[in-house]
Amino acid sequence: MKITDLFNQFIFDLDGVVYVGNKITPSADDVIRAIRNKGKRVSFITNNPTRSRTEYRRKLNDLNIDAVEEDITTSCNAVHHYLAKKYRDIKYRSVYVIGSDYLKTEVARTGAKIAREVKSHTADIVVAGGHNKFNYDELKNASLAIQNGAFFLVTNKDSSYPSIEGLLPGTGAIVSSIEKASGKTARVAGKPEKYIFDICIRTDKGKTVIIGDNLYTDIKGGKNAGIKTVLTLTGFTKQKDTESNKIKPDYIINDLSGLLK
Repeated sequence: MKITDLFNQFIFDLDGVVYVGNKITPSADDVIRAIRNKGKRVSFITNNPTRSRTEYRRKLNDLNIDAVEEDITTSCNAVHHYLAKKYRDIKYRSVYVIGSDYLKTEVARTGAKIAREVKSHTADIVVAGGHNKFNYDELKNASLAIQNGAFFLVTNKDSSYPSIEGLLPGTGAIVSSIEKASGKTARVAGKPEKYIFDICIRTDKGKTVIIGDNLYTDIKGGKNAGIKTVLTLTGFTKQKDTESNKIKPDYIINDLSGLLK
């Protein structure tokens, strides 16, 4: 029986699964279209905190993949939901944010006050996500705030992500430096934690599957969320990496065309 016959909702990771850089992976557009033609729900999930759902929709559309923003869940969305759930008094809390403008927007949407750098040391919460302008002052400000008692939340801890150049440093590299400087361990809102999956799962968990390229985020995350998992070998993880790893996907495919076989 084909994998596409077993589930009602298919959650696709983006980087390394649907595309690598600006290049679509083999058959991704045709496979996603075929799944939708079967009346199945298609959703997208990503730990990448640098783009908005609007930007991801446009990128998918440019790759000939239909997408609406409501079907795209990012780690920035997960941060928003995490903070709103944890803090009933969030509008009275100040948050020092390291990351993209989109991450800052998602934090601001909770009603929290965004702490300026001059007041960052007294922030109640530090939120961090990867961005290419990370600098020493951000490291210093975050470290001091956390040492002063601020709650430390991050979008994800991915050490790297696939690109056409190879594996590039991810949010985890930034998070590690802040953890080392502050002596505190961050809480994670994105994969592999279940918070991000709670946002995007719309059907019975027994009929939901995630298709990912990373054992430690996608596959472990799917298991934490109580759904089935498919590992595709088009991105971060290669076949040899699965042989001795304790994290075992339910299915392994070479590329997305394997979902139809």
